[in-house]
Amino acid sequence: MSKLVNSAFIGSARVQTMARYFFHITSENCFNEDTDGFDLVAVDGTYSEVFAAARTMVAKLILFEEPIDGLSFEVTDQWGKLVATIPFHSVAQSAG
Repeated sequence: MSKLVNSAFIGSARVQTMARYFFHITSENCFNEDTDGFDLVAVDGTYSEVFAAARTMVAKLILFEEPIDGLSFEVTDQWGKLVATIPFHSVAQSAG
């Protein structure tokens, strides 16, 4: 069964789309595939929930004093399309 759900708002062009996104962790030397993913909402093709989820994950790594230098998320949608590449360091800076 598809995890894709669309809903339109009356009198507005806004469309909410629920889709599964995968947050693969990459560095110069490795690729750690996310096989579980997260169901998140994209509104009008924007990915604010994707970036919020990335901030939460990086914050947990920082909390446990895990190194984040050189790491990035490669975020793909449920069809394998690359949605964003998000360096951990930029996410940590934007959270502050």
